[in-house]
Amino acid sequence: MSTTKTLLESGNLGAIGAALQAGDVSARELAEHCLAAAAASDINAFVDVQPELTLAQADGADARLAAARQSGERASPLLGVPMAHKDVFVTRGWKSTAGSKMLADSPEPPLTPPSCARCARPVPSASASSTATNSPWGRATRTRSSAR
Repeated sequence: MSTTKTLLESGNLGAIGAALQAGDVSARELAEHCLAAAAASDINAFVDVQPELTLAQADGADARLAAARQSGERASPLLGVPMAHKDVFVTRGWKSTAGSKMLADSPEPPLTPPSCARCARPVPSASASSTATNSPWGRATRTRSSAR
């Protein structure tokens, strides 16, 4: 098993972040693995997958991680960690439909606020469907709160 696959399947964000900080794995490697998994998935969980944007952001994260290692500074713990964000969150450059077919072709809102996840600088790999019940890695995910 590759380090990348092992890290991602563990679901341990601390271990993924530590491997990125140490340079044991690159954000690009992680992003490529996630993009391949999303492409191979047949569960229709993603409404927007943009490989070029994802890889460009991963390369940027790798550059910032390398600069932090050289200067001895610690980068953000989530810098370079791939993620799929739910399409109810409006994020620059990504389709946000909130699970509605009416919004499928809507342009990005003109005043898009940055999301908290974007501030931490993970690498978005896809915009996930609001109605998905399984991830491409086979784990069940909850899309609706069971608390009433």
